Amino acid sequence: EPSNRRSKRSKLRCGAMDGLEQRRQALRAALRKEPITSPDVRIVEARVAGGLFRAGDAVLWEKLRLCHDGGAFNLLVARPTECTRTAAILVMHPTGKSKEFMAEAMERWARKGFLAIAFDAPWHGERATPLAGLKDLTLSALGPSQVKEISSSESSRLKIYFDALIRGWHDGSERFVMDIARDALWVVDYLSMRPDVLQDYIAATGVSLGGMACWLLAAADPRIFAAAPAIGVQSFHHALVNDLWQARVDSVRPTFEEAAKEMGKAKIDQEVVKAVWARIAP
Repeated sequence: EPSNRRSKRSKLRCGAMDGLEQRRQALRAALRKEPITSPDVRIVEARVAGGLFRAGDAVLWEKLRLCHDGGAFNLLVARPTECTRTAAILVMHPTGKSKEFMAEAMERWARKGFLAIAFDAPWHGERATPLAGLKDLTLSALGPSQVKEISSSESSRLKIYFDALIRGWHDGSERFVMDIARDALWVVDYLSMRPDVLQDYIAATGVSLGGMACWLLAAADPRIFAAAPAIGVQSFHHALVNDLWQARVDSVRPTFEEAAKEMGKAKIDQEVVKAVWARIAP
């Protein structure tokens, strides 16, 4: 291959990488302002338990409180009982669920040698109602019964989430998905501080709403070594152009119904969808 052709290809690759980094920095700046101070994290409780969901090796569970410049929220951690450095994976839940809903998957990850960590998305779990509307949200209550109870009480928490998104439509104060990715950056900050985490091996995954947040986080943060979003990779623009927006809109439908009413529309249409996304997911 002639040297001038190789040089041209090299320049094109460098230009593409520069453009990618610029977009990454712009996304990160949209999620939060830099520089920031390191989060302050304290242990709320810890417990070693075996077979909470399936028979197998014991797992060390931790409930932590993360405080940062803009607020605070709780974390759920599952890791092997051996005191060794390990890879970490951030697990993000679907719409209406909570960090405890992901505990069975976290138990499996911990048994494979990972440190698994989860948090409640804004207006979900115990960030929607005290104790997520449950009688007991301590680690001693963690298990299938608690997960079932969380699912059965989902409707009351969903109303709080939908109300928050409607406020976002009205005044731009709340952001769809972007707020979850913003909080996920704080969790990655914390993982980068933990001495039992291999800093070059921090991964992320999520389902549905959590899958979209996973995708956004991986695009914004180069510390994410690997990302596996499930039911979450999509383009709002592509959905609008190809009339494929209905399923995602239905997941947070009250926001779009409110917007349609205020825009004088008899029903939700592409114009309404475009306007709402422009306000709550710019």
